[in-house]
Amino acid sequence: MIAPERLQTLDARKESLESFLRAWYPPEHDGAAKGPAISPAPVEAPALLRWWWSLVAARPILRGVQNKFLAPTKFVADPFLIYGNPPRAIEPSPVVWPFWSENQGVVTLACESRGDDPIVWASSDYQPTYTLCAVREREPLSGQLIRYSLLEAMYGAIEGGQWGTLALDTFDDIVRRCSMHRLPLEPTGYPADRMEFFTAPGFIAVAELDEAAGEAHAMFGGNRAGALAAIEPMVDDPTEFGIA
Repeated sequence: MIAPERLQTLDARKESLESFLRAWYPPEHDGAAKGPAISPAPVEAPALLRWWWSLVAARPILRGVQNKFLAPTKFVADPFLIYGNPPRAIEPSPVVWPFWSENQGVVTLACESRGDDPIVWASSDYQPTYTLCAVREREPLSGQLIRYSLLEAMYGAIEGGQWGTLALDTFDDIVRRCSMHRLPLEPTGYPADRMEFFTAPGFIAVAELDEAAGEAHAMFGGNRAGALAAIEPMVDDPTEFGIA
């Protein structure tokens, strides 16, 4: 599993993500996940994006089961606008590389070409027919690859993989009793939901914590049957979370 202390440098993040994918998705778990042959990332794509695509291009299961990691293609918007009142244009418009899309197209993430760990922008408008208006994400590309790899791992988990709601005190108790560790990833910029990611021996979790309502909207995922057995007696309805 990805350990919080292994997220301090770019090299450590890459090593942690690659190790997680290898452990979570052994070849026999590919199952019915099929997809067309994917070309290598263009040589002008950012190095980190080329590295990522070299990991996932040949294995469709790694590219998402609910949402999708996208094949690297460059995009230039003119003007490139930042959300605000009023929106502000970036000049000259940066070249960006859309790399992940929510399943209904509500938000797509794209990284810039510059830097070892490029800046990421979130928008719903990475299409030539729209005037792009984007939000800068706090996490660079490496953090976004980790965040959405974990999210897709939960959606495709052998056990769990369903969102449910529980009392915040109950979630805090699960964190303590199951030795869960929060990953130090910055919250998303768009949408504004604060998704917190956790790892634990044998499973991973994501939660949106609503302190005002005293609730946690959470999802747990394990890559083997029985991985979430410790959580089952701690929630009112385990089936809400996909726990048999």
